[in-house]
Amino acid sequence: MISGASLQEAIAPRRDTRGWARQSVRYGALPAALLFCWLAFKSSGTTFNADEAAYKIVETGLFQGKWPYRNLFVNRQPLMFLWYAPTGLGASIPAEGLFAAVMIAASVPVVALLAGRWLSSRHASGAGALYALLMANPFFTVRANVEAFMLLPLAAALAVSSPTLAGALFGIAVQ
Repeated sequence: MISGASLQEAIAPRRDTRGWARQSVRYGALPAALLFCWLAFKSSGTTFNADEAAYKIVETGLFQGKWPYRNLFVNRQPLMFLWYAPTGLGASIPAEGLFAAVMIAASVPVVALLAGRWLSSRHASGAGALYALLMANPFFTVRANVEAFMLLPLAAALAVSSPTLAGALFGIAVQ
């Protein structure tokens, strides 16, 4: 039987967050770099997604003075197009895919940091590596879509200690 005090210790986050933050960057750096290389390789030989092309058209139209819902039909939330601003400025869809790969890979150390709050350092580094493996699944299509851009702000919203910053990051994630 678990007592109330030991249960509270088990679910409470560890207090040594500053030391673990440095370790999580170290433990998450290699899986994040490998994940970025894999995602960049995987997206280089694939055809464009219809959503990616539509986002590029809408973002290019925004920079030409056209407005979604008035000049361009789109059934997405308007702030979502901030992630696609580079394509509106002339970047290609594969470049946007590299940006998405950077955002996904940058979420690996943050997930390792979150895991380090509740797990031992060995298990937390394993959790970060397993998260990277999940994102590298060859049957899991991760492209320059909204979900790829929301992983980092969503994980960061859980990792920060400020409620205001957490709310802002969560708002960015769900836009």
